[in-house]
Order: sequence, then structure tokens, then C-alpha cells
Amino acid sequence: AYPQVRLDGFTVQPMIKRKQSHELIAGLTTDPTFGPVVMFGAGGTAVEVVNDTAVGLVPLDIVLADDIIERTRIRHVLAGYRDVPPANRRAIGLALVALSQLAVTAVSTILCTLYCGRRRSHALSVSSPWAPATISPR
Repeated sequence: AYPQVRLDGFTVQPMIKRKQSHELIAGLTTDPTFGPVVMFGAGGTAVEVVNDTAVGLVPLDIVLADDIIERTRIRHVLAGYRDVPPANRRAIGLALVALSQLAVTAVSTILCTLYCGRRRSHALSVSSPWAPATISPR
């Protein structure tokens, strides 16, 4: 799909699996009209069926990243419920800001899976079923 891109190699790693976490999806793509955009939403094996994503123009700051999160239905799950504590929305927002910075510097396409721990002490893990991150340079 990108004949002008030269690959020197790649690394494949096993996908991170966390029992006590929410599986989210985040990525970068290029909109034909607006240019680079950050995408965020509910992840998992049914990501295409659930269709719960939102996009935002780059560059993002933490306020704009939070707005993207707020435009998804998964935000209700991330807020916590019954005996499940809320997810660390700031960590998710900072991950989206970091993706945005990749778009500003040199990357046009990336897709990754975010695992947000259900306990506040858990850090945000980033993984991809294909590799640590699937990246297409500009």
C-alpha cells in the first residue's frame, strides 16, 4: 500500500492481555479534507461491530483529548460502575496527546490498543495485535 516506504525490519510481540482492564482502540489516520486526525473508542474483537469511535484534529491538548473521549459511549464504562472503579481518564488523554504529537512530527498512520486498568494503581498499557504499534511513515 506504500511502495515508497522502505522497511529495514520489524518486531512482532505477543499482545498484552489484562484481565482487570478495559480494551480501547486509538490511532492516527489522514482525513482527505482535514488532514491528520486522532481516533479513539471501544476496542476489542468486535470493534467494527460496536462502532464506538470519535476523531479529533491534531494537534491535541489534554482538553481536546478529553473531548474525544467524551464523545464515545465507552466513556460510561470508563467512569466506573457498581464495584468497578473509574479508569484513569487523564492517562488515556495523555496517550491521545502523544499520538497527536506523532502525527505532527512524522507519522501518518498508527493503530494501537490501549488497556486501561480498572484499578487506579494500574498504568496504561499500549499494545497492538500486529506489533507494539503499526506505523506508516509519511
